[in-house]
Amino acid sequence: MDSAIYSMHRSGASLRKIKSECHVGYQRIYDVISAFNNQETLDHKIGRPSVLNDNILEKINIITIFDGNIDDQSVCQLLKKDNICISRATVNRCRKKLGFKYKPKIKIQKLSNDHVDRRLDLIDYVSKEQISVDNLLFSDESRFCLNGDRDYTWRKRGVYNKSSFQEQTKFSDSIMVWGCIGVGFKSPLIIFNSFVNSETYTNSLINSGFYLKADEIYGKYNWQLVQDGAPPHVTESTLFSLREHFNIFPLWPPNSCDLNPIETLWGAMKKRLKQRNIKNHHDLIKEVTEIWDSFDQFSIDRLVLSFKNRIQLLDQSKGYSIQPFVSNSHNQVPEYYSKQFANPNHSPWTEDEDDKILELVNTIGHKWTVLQYYFGTLKRKPPYCEGVSIFLKQKNSDSCGFICYIFGLVK
Repeated sequence: MDSAIYSMHRSGASLRKIKSECHVGYQRIYDVISAFNNQETLDHKIGRPSVLNDNILEKINIITIFDGNIDDQSVCQLLKKDNICISRATVNRCRKKLGFKYKPKIKIQKLSNDHVDRRLDLIDYVSKEQISVDNLLFSDESRFCLNGDRDYTWRKRGVYNKSSFQEQTKFSDSIMVWGCIGVGFKSPLIIFNSFVNSETYTNSLINSGFYLKADEIYGKYNWQLVQDGAPPHVTESTLFSLREHFNIFPLWPPNSCDLNPIETLWGAMKKRLKQRNIKNHHDLIKEVTEIWDSFDQFSIDRLVLSFKNRIQLLDQSKGYSIQPFVSNSHNQVPEYYSKQFANPNHSPWTEDEDDKILELVNTIGHKWTVLQYYFGTLKRKPPYCEGVSIFLKQKNSDSCGFICYIFGLVK
C-alpha cells in the first residue's frame, strides 16, 4: 500500500485522488511521502495510541504486589485517584505483561503460638545437642489413592465423550504406606492392610526389620527415628516397644510437615503415580512399591541433607511455616515474610515513623533523596517510588510503612 501511494504521488496524482483510490487518510499519505523521501521505515500502528507508560505499569506492579487479592476494578479506582483512567481489561493485560498469574494461593499449615514455640525449641535442641543429620532417619505415613484428586481432561461445554467422565465409588480405594529415609539408607515400604493404630503401627515397624539394616549402617543405638506426633506414634506402649530396638528423636514439633524431608519424597511419588495406568487395588500397591524402589540413594541423600537448610530457614522465619521456600529450593526467607506475614501485629515501622513520613510527604512531596536524611541512607533509589504515592494518599500507616519497607526505602 505504501509503495502504491508513493508511486501515484511520483506520477503526479493529487492528494485527493490518492486518498480516494487507496482509501487512506491525508496523514497517512503525508507520512508515506516523507518516509520515502527520507529513506525511513514506517511502522503503522492500528487503533488509537496507548495511554500506558512505565509510570502506570509501576503503579499497577506496586498495587498487585502489596495486595494479590485486589481485583481489576479496584485497581482502576485507585489509579483514578491519580487521574489515570484505564479499563479493567487493560489492568488485566498489564498484570500479565508484568509477569503476574492468577493462581491458587500457596498452602501453608496453620500454626498456633504453641506450635511456633516448639518449632523454635527444635532449633535450640539441634544446635545445643549438635544433632547430626547423618544419624537421623525421617519417617512418616502417606495415603495413595486409586483415583487422584486431579484428573483433568480437555472438555468443551455441551460436548462429551468417554474421556469426559470418570467412574467414582463412594469410598475411593486407597492404601496407607510407611517409609523412612536417611543418609545412605532407605527402608522397605510398609503397606498397612488395616486401620493404623498403636498396635498395628508398632508390629508393622518391628516385623519389617528395617532397624536391623539401620544398625548395620549406623551401629546399634547410634541413630534416631524421627516421627511426628500422630496418636499411634506417641502412646506409651508404642514408645516402650520401639525404644527396645532403637532411639526415637525426642523433640519433633507438631504440625511440622515442612521440616520432614520424606514429605517431599511422598509428593514426588504421587506425581509419578499420576502418569501410571492403575485399574485396581493390586495395581496400586504394585505401582507405589515400584516408584518407591526406583528412587536412587543419591537423590534421597540430597533430600535428607536438606534438613540442615530447613533448620536455617526455620530460624529465619522465626518458627513459622517454610513450606513455600522449601518447595522452591530457597536458601533464604525474605525478611518481610517473618516480619510482616508471620506476625500480623508486627509493623516494620513504628506508628511515629509512619506519621512522620506522611507529614513529610504532604509537605515536601515524593522527594526520596531528601527523605533519606530523616530515615537513614538509602541502599539504592527504588524504581517504584511514584507508585508508593497511591498508598501514602490513603493515610494508612501500616500500608505506608510496609510498602516503603518491602522496596528497601529505608535500612
